[in-house]
Amino acid sequence: MLIKHARAGLLQTLRRQLYARQLSSSPEPALQAWIQQMTSAPPKTTTDLIDLERAQQLCRVLPTRTGKSQVLPEWGTALGKGHHLAYFWPKNENEQLGEDGSSRDYNAPAPYSRRMWAGGSFEWPVTDPTTQEPQGLLVGSSMTEQTSVPKIEAKAGMVFVHQLKEYKAMGGRASLLKEIRMHVFRPSLERNPTKDAKEPKPTKKAPSLPQEPFDISFTYTPNLPLLFRFSALTFNAHRIHYDATWARDREGHASSPHGGPVVHGPLSALLCIELVEQWTQASSRGRGKTMRKFEYRATSPMYVDRETRIYGQSLEGSGKMRLWVMQDGKVGMTAIAYLM
Repeated sequence: MLIKHARAGLLQTLRRQLYARQLSSSPEPALQAWIQQMTSAPPKTTTDLIDLERAQQLCRVLPTRTGKSQVLPEWGTALGKGHHLAYFWPKNENEQLGEDGSSRDYNAPAPYSRRMWAGGSFEWPVTDPTTQEPQGLLVGSSMTEQTSVPKIEAKAGMVFVHQLKEYKAMGGRASLLKEIRMHVFRPSLERNPTKDAKEPKPTKKAPSLPQEPFDISFTYTPNLPLLFRFSALTFNAHRIHYDATWARDREGHASSPHGGPVVHGPLSALLCIELVEQWTQASSRGRGKTMRKFEYRATSPMYVDRETRIYGQSLEGSGKMRLWVMQDGKVGMTAIAYLM
């Protein structure tokens, strides 16, 4: 028995050493060459029609609008802030997707296969500099999305990819919306079938109470139908959002009682934007203000079937609102909305 355990321990040690060598042997020059290739590549341009069906369906899906007598978008009306996420789908065929189901267009090379949406920003210019007309994405209009990669950072065993997206009217020159998307890529996990077979123990749910004053709040519980419908509307096949086994065993999401699935980062950001927009329409302190920029950062994964609370605090005199999203006592996202 002792010999058997000793052999098992030796095999485990050898496997870890081999895995460490594989990571360290990933040629740094190759990674640098990929970074140079991505950051020097010309922007990619795609087009899409801001059709009415997706605009209305997204409104029906968002928890911030559920059960409320909302006015759905119509042809010619402005698309909600952040609702462009339901458009400009990736153009990959199934065989071109990564093993995790994600589009590989901007994914880091091996061994950095674990992808998470780390943060980003949205910026809405005040007026068209050429016509001085208010800007916005209109339902029924044809738009272009121009994507470039201005920056990629490799640090602490992770790769951070920054995408810059500019949205314009078809044939137009002025940006109606500028977006930064940042994804973080981590090395793949060491495969251990014995360990993977173990089910994670349920964790105790801690209350998601705010630690400081707030002006607005919203509580909801993300469920699988919500994640499925948001994935469908954004044409996102990333398996961490619907495959609990993959999320747990291949991505390391064992914090949830079921090891996943993981709530979309952009869904949490969009709900924060929705909350700010509702505050500017309903609150005497916010009425008349317009959000011009929104910055957010994912700080901890959030999971399905766990109560989630969003809080917002108006920073008087600064034209800003600070937001944070909590689940099980942890802050999963922080954000700043810039108002004027």
